[in-house]
Amino acid sequence: MYKILIEVHYKMKRGMRDAFLREVMPYADMSRGENGNISYNYYLNPNDDDELLLIEKWRDDEILSTHFSADHFVQIGHIKEKYVEDTVVTKHYVNDTPF
Repeated sequence: MYKILIEVHYKMKRGMRDAFLREVMPYADMSRGENGNISYNYYLNPNDDDELLLIEKWRDDEILSTHFSADHFVQIGHIKEKYVEDTVVTKHYVNDTPF
């Protein structure tokens, strides 16, 4: 069965990564609690304090569309305006069938 994997690469404003994470985590927890969310995790780049990676996994496109209209998703957008310089998002369809 195919799932959706969203890869979000953030380039933070200089020195703002930790402040962003502190402010965004309550909203990330709300995303994790959404119906159809499989995982929602941030990863730090040990070589660049101004880079951050978010990997999200969702059950299907319908669920993902619902996520995009959620109030907490809108709030994350407002937080990004304060802390994020650039964002690159890639959407993948992945096969969850074991090899």
